[in-house]
Amino acid sequence: MSAPVERLVLQEHLSELDGATKAALLLLAVNRDKAVELLKRLDAGEVKLIAQGAERLGAVTPDLLAGVIANFRMTFEDGIKFLGTTDEVRKLIVEAVGQEAIADQPAPDTPVSEIPADLWSYVGQLSIEELKSYTVAQHPQVAAFILSRVDPDQVAALMQELDMDLCSDLLTRMLPKAEPAVEIVQAIERAMVADLMKESAGRSGQGRAELASVLNRLDRARASNVISRLHEQSPADAKAVERMLFRFEDLAHLPAKSLTAVVEQMPVDQLVLALNGADSEFTAAVLGVMPARGRRMAESELQNGAEASPKAIAAARKAAVDTVLRMVASGAIELVS
Repeated sequence: MSAPVERLVLQEHLSELDGATKAALLLLAVNRDKAVELLKRLDAGEVKLIAQGAERLGAVTPDLLAGVIANFRMTFEDGIKFLGTTDEVRKLIVEAVGQEAIADQPAPDTPVSEIPADLWSYVGQLSIEELKSYTVAQHPQVAAFILSRVDPDQVAALMQELDMDLCSDLLTRMLPKAEPAVEIVQAIERAMVADLMKESAGRSGQGRAELASVLNRLDRARASNVISRLHEQSPADAKAVERMLFRFEDLAHLPAKSLTAVVEQMPVDQLVLALNGADSEFTAAVLGVMPARGRRMAESELQNGAEASPKAIAAARKAAVDTVLRMVASGAIELVS
């Protein structure tokens, strides 16, 4: 067989080898101790892929091994070019960090939402325990990228929670040879949005609303104590719950536009019942946003109506608070101007 034909056959053979098989070949070319050390640094899934690649090797000739090494050297020196379609980029990410890292991402032809501007601010508000549980579940290189964007004090506190080997591995990976491609950064950020923001909101949204509902029924001192403790444990949850806190006594402090919208949503008889027993200044502030005719009717009912039971008044005030919270959740009103 002539040399050109041999080179053509070799090139065809190289093109048929997948990444895992080439990786298995490269391990044969390095010192045994170094190969073992390298395998120790890979996760179980990566080692399994290389083992499967080794099964597909068959006979390894010197020319084949040299060809793989030359191909690797060329790729390493030139750098990986992330050019082409989104699908091709996606395949590169799967090859680099595993299918699990982007399993929740939408299909390539599915429109994706914009990455929120406050993503990294949100990550910065995570507790050390939350950040730890999320990052250690990622591929080490992805975890290192995330930590490279986090406040150094937060990273240092997290490192104290990790074992020495993992700490060293992540910190050394935070020194990349080059800036990650934009497509890779966007893919990681979209995964983070799904994992930390959207999914978190879906899981904890109901829990936050239930907690806010309980706190709205407690006296202010106890509610404040709970919020203070929640700030220590989970600042993001604390801020979300605080936005849901509202008492009937806060009604008069709503922005005029919001108060008007709430009063319009409440039946007059229910509003009158809720105002029963309230002080004159508070009552005047609430009724002041009503049209003149409706206000006169409500004032007349308050002056001449029969005295209501405390239970009925409490139920009417709860209905008023529920109306406010429902309108805030839908975006119809704001609690502050």
